[in-house]
Amino acid sequence: MANNALSLFESYVDTYQTAGAYRTLATCCLSDTDYDGALQNLELALSDTLIFQAPDLVASIREQLSVVYAAIDKKSESDYNRNIYLDLQERTRQDQRLEARAAQLEHSVTQLNRLLVAVVLVLFIFAGIIVVFYYHRKKSLRNDHNQELDERREELDEQMTLTRLQLQQEKRINVEQRAKLSLINAITPLIDRMIHEIKLLDKCDGENKENRINY
Repeated sequence: MANNALSLFESYVDTYQTAGAYRTLATCCLSDTDYDGALQNLELALSDTLIFQAPDLVASIREQLSVVYAAIDKKSESDYNRNIYLDLQERTRQDQRLEARAAQLEHSVTQLNRLLVAVVLVLFIFAGIIVVFYYHRKKSLRNDHNQELDERREELDEQMTLTRLQLQQEKRINVEQRAKLSLINAITPLIDRMIHEIKLLDKCDGENKENRINY
């Protein structure tokens, strides 16, 4: 069945499914203790560099390579593939954390945008109220209330000015928040990666540790 699936996927020119079929064949060989067959299929699964765009698939292949090499007593090759597998797993977890953070930040930006829209709507409503009130009070000028109306209009103009200043401040805060979010998105992956590498130093010694420090 696995061989049939492999033939179909190759005819469809489906790189990812083809690599998955090779991986399945390797699992079958491994269960039959055919380590050479398993190794050959896993190497074929990694032969197309396009699959490196799918880190989860590559990680599962590297994991099986580690098992196969361990079964044939090739510890260095087994450790090499196991380290790549663990590194890919850690990178995937980091990507998931970054996606979660990005979603949170996007939610915050959405809330800020909603607040800005609300302020603008309030400003328009307030402006409409002022216009209505202004025309209503204009009619009252005929009844010798010019002075009182002028004082009221000045008060409303002051309130309008304060509202505009508040809107400008909200816009500035929104821009600052966006800049902070952009900075966080830019620097967080580097910091997480450095923390991860520092943790790995405790598990290394000798030349490996020196190489890890240089990395």
